[in-house]
Amino acid sequence: MAKRKQTWHGLSDAWRVVQWKSRRKGPVPGTVDRYGASDRKLYPELEQLVEKCGSATAAARQLADEGKVEGTGTTENRARRLAGRYLRDHRKSRWPSG
Repeated sequence: MAKRKQTWHGLSDAWRVVQWKSRRKGPVPGTVDRYGASDRKLYPELEQLVEKCGSATAAARQLADEGKVEGTGTTENRARRLAGRYLRDHRKSRWPSG
């Protein structure tokens, strides 16, 4: 009986085929923006609440608790997404790079 050729750490060549076929499927991360438009519609209301609450995260939590933030997941996750998007967009418009 012929022995199989042992390769990298004792695994046969068949392992590379299995590893190759298990690539990630679907769109490239960061290319799908499901709730971007609905989040940006909340910016004026969020800006007013930031003055009252003191932070974008607290204001986003308040909007999420009121049920105004679209999306799946918990209210905390939706608030975190909205606050993060607001802060990223707000920083870009306020301080141009370069």
